[in-house]
Amino acid sequence: MTVSQVSGPTTIPAAYLGTITQLRIPGGTLQASAMYVVQLTVRMSDDESKQSSSQMVISVGALPLIARITGSATRKQSTRSALALDASVSSDPDVDSGAAQVHNPHT
Repeated sequence: MTVSQVSGPTTIPAAYLGTITQLRIPGGTLQASAMYVVQLTVRMSDDESKQSSSQMVISVGALPLIARITGSATRKQSTRSALALDASVSSDPDVDSGAAQVHNPHT
């Protein structure tokens, strides 16, 4: 079986495509909330003119964001004081833990 990528927002590494017996793509390889199309082609080994192809859609889901606010669940504060919440420990589980995750302190 030969597998090739037809479309998708990112390129699937060549190591996971080509002439293979089964398609295995490790977690974290594909982009979350995206759709990929791959083409599978099967040929007879003794007569390569005999072949069949089919396309398959791979739909990648997304995990919910993890929102965490530093401090306690309740807060008492004067109406005259500025309110500051720290959500810097929040994360996106679909982003590699070693990658920088952008936190906008003004939203």
